[in-house]
Amino acid sequence: MIQRYTAQGCGGDLIKIPKSINRESIMTKLVKLFANDESGATAIEYALIAAIMGVGIISGLQTLETATSKGFTDAATGIGAGAL
Repeated sequence: MIQRYTAQGCGGDLIKIPKSINRESIMTKLVKLFANDESGATAIEYALIAAIMGVGIISGLQTLETATSKGFTDAATGIGAGAL
């Protein structure tokens, strides 16, 4: 009977590792599990989307602020000129 050890993989999977396997094979399996794990990739993608949307919103608001400021300045000038 072969005594087995278990190792926790990157995705939470248990790997059954026979005692007779050398350490290089164990590391190879763990590296493959780590490379195939995509749970963190989704979070990074959502963070990038949120960052891009934030940049777009900020630049849009700056443009709106400039246009609004110009509109109020023109209105104030018009009211001032009409009062005289």
